[in-house]
Amino acid sequence: MKIKSEPLLTLCLMVFSLLLVMAKITYAQCSSPSANTGAINYFGGSTDAYRYCNGSSWVDFPSTTDIGNCSADGEMQYDTSEKAYKFCDGNDVLKINCTVISGCGSPAAPLLAGTERLLIGGNAQGVSNDGNYLYAVSNAFNFAVIDISTPSSPCLTGYIPDDTFAPAVFELTVPPSGNYVAIVTSTGLCSIDVSDPTNPQLGDCDSETYAYDVALDGSGNAYLTRDNSTTYMRECGISTNSVNCHTTGSISTQRAYGIDISGNYAYIAKRASDQIQVVDLTNSMSIHDSLTDAANLTEVRTLKVSGSYLYTVSATADKFVVIDISDPSNIQIAGGGTAVLNLTNAGEDFDISGNYAYVDTAAGIAVIDISDPTSPTLDNTIVTSSNDISITGTTLYTGASPLTRVNISDPTSPSVISSSGGIYTQTTYLNRAESAATSGNHVFAASPYNSGTDYFIAVDYSDPSSPVLADMLSFGVSLDEAYDIDIAGNYAFIAAGSRLVSIDISDPTNMSQADILSGFTLLYDIDIQGSFAYGVDLDADQFIVFDISDPTNLAIANSGSAVITDATNLNRARGIAVSGNYAYIYADSFFTVIDISDPSNPVLETSVSDSTNFNYGGDIAISGNHAFLAARVTSGFVTSVDISNPSSPSVVQRTTDGFGANGAQNIKIAGDYAYVTVPNIDSVLIFDISDPANMTRITNINNTTDMPMNSPQDIAIGSYVYVLSNTSDNIIAFEATSACNDLGSCTQEAELEYDTNISAYKYCDGTSYWQITP
Repeated sequence: MKIKSEPLLTLCLMVFSLLLVMAKITYAQCSSPSANTGAINYFGGSTDAYRYCNGSSWVDFPSTTDIGNCSADGEMQYDTSEKAYKFCDGNDVLKINCTVISGCGSPAAPLLAGTERLLIGGNAQGVSNDGNYLYAVSNAFNFAVIDISTPSSPCLTGYIPDDTFAPAVFELTVPPSGNYVAIVTSTGLCSIDVSDPTNPQLGDCDSETYAYDVALDGSGNAYLTRDNSTTYMRECGISTNSVNCHTTGSISTQRAYGIDISGNYAYIAKRASDQIQVVDLTNSMSIHDSLTDAANLTEVRTLKVSGSYLYTVSATADKFVVIDISDPSNIQIAGGGTAVLNLTNAGEDFDISGNYAYVDTAAGIAVIDISDPTSPTLDNTIVTSSNDISITGTTLYTGASPLTRVNISDPTSPSVISSSGGIYTQTTYLNRAESAATSGNHVFAASPYNSGTDYFIAVDYSDPSSPVLADMLSFGVSLDEAYDIDIAGNYAFIAAGSRLVSIDISDPTNMSQADILSGFTLLYDIDIQGSFAYGVDLDADQFIVFDISDPTNLAIANSGSAVITDATNLNRARGIAVSGNYAYIYADSFFTVIDISDPSNPVLETSVSDSTNFNYGGDIAISGNHAFLAARVTSGFVTSVDISNPSSPSVVQRTTDGFGANGAQNIKIAGDYAYVTVPNIDSVLIFDISDPANMTRITNINNTTDMPMNSPQDIAIGSYVYVLSNTSDNIIAFEATSACNDLGSCTQEAELEYDTNISAYKYCDGTSYWQITP
């Protein structure tokens, strides 16, 4: 839902010289120098910064990039070469940057806000790292690149959001060059170009059925093992974008699983024969030696080489085994056969770091002291799940759900680095809550089903790792059926069934009721533009314009006559979105456009009947020249509609993949992505809508133990994506929006506006609006 922006700011702003044209709603004033919402002032002296008024306080523009020298203190202008605004602080020209509103999350890989967990939404099938980046394959979004160069703040930088690999990924390995990752699936070996960590690209693949593991020798050669009864090891040439497995360089008969390389030898775990085998890579890949041990190497699958020793785990025998490979011609269990440690419910995944091995078990990760390889001892157990393990420095990464990191700086006392941040739970105030909205660092929600007592709350997310209740208002039954909340300035407006309710939220810690306007059948959805709120009454088949210029005295516009009743074109209208001079309504089997150029006298412009694409009504959101509709029909779908000509809207695409019983509840848009709540499958679906003719669902956020999200009802998008759960009684914040907040398309380059919907400034770079303040 988009609120009309304030007028264009001129290119040059001098000290304390410019105030934008204000909306008609009365806002609280900022501290000295006095100004209303949207005003910009230059603060000289020791501050040397531009600030804007958000209604109660001055907020800095994020301007940190020095791009030259200057002397005209306070000068501000648009730079066409930089495609950004800049200003002079008296010495340096500072570039005003678009705001990064998601620290690590992305639409394809949402993260719980304020946590140390890295991946949400599916088990990692494999993890590997090159020291600066962690590479993971998950059955949720598939391939991810995570920057771990700063261990205290790992951050997702890039991903491949499709089903190319999952779920049959067995291994991924990073060569010394760091330009590509070798990845093994059940169907072959692929190369992924990671030379640009922000934009990994799938390179070449070679089809190899039953492929299982790969090892790289650092010279452009890969050695692939295969779980079949014919060729079980094959030499492959591999680079950033080329994979070529040779038919001549191979060894035949018997199955092979794990592989590692040391010097001129490859070491292979052969499950079918309970054997570790040595292959001489310098002599046309000839068998050099082998060690068979049915008791200790039962169905062995995995191994790692470190120095003069090979380490392996038999999950079937529940044993950790150390093998002396100092003489590749005569490998044997170290210590004269004693280097065997019994484990309980051992898994197959492990890694080696210094004097310790870290082995997956049912009880957690077993920490094994291997300072004396001839006598390994169990030192500790890290209580966390693992699907794969990768270690760099003092941090261990586990391929669990979610992928978690563990501090192993002291292996005798390892600690899992994780938290349940981003989640606020309140079983009373959020009981069966259905609507939410956000302003600044606060999320506002209404709970209308509490045995005669309804609640409206504000939750402070300024520290997303520990959200807290800021304030609570209790009502009698005034908020019954509170289906929608919209915020304009210092007021929240609630579509509450038979009522429109306004609440003063200028101080989120001390909210108060402003007014209640009654007399509706089922006011279901509202959207605000300027001094008016536009709503739909689902049961009365009505479109209503409300005058909210004085939030303490709500009224239907034009002395109560700004109402359209239409049992056909507004039949059970559920969703409304306003853009410019038009209101767009999603009714049962109808897409209806109403001319609101004169809000006191709305006129039905046109209506399109389509029982396929507009079946059963639902929610609606607008981005640029397109409306996006989320259907409540049984199969569920999202439809894009071209509204560049409001008099003649046309369907562009309807998504073909249905998403669950009773369809969607709400849809919200941030940049190129649409977020859709589907209560009946306990999920939020995320769609890439950058091309409205080719919308694609890129991932789901699902209900999990770590992230209880039963029956998500509404979404509020601000610094994070906030999901309101109806039966888990919580609000969950995700880092899931675009890196910079793209607010839709535009054409007038250099246009700078204050948008009351986001309580922030945006500017046009000639193609898109970008949010430039928090």
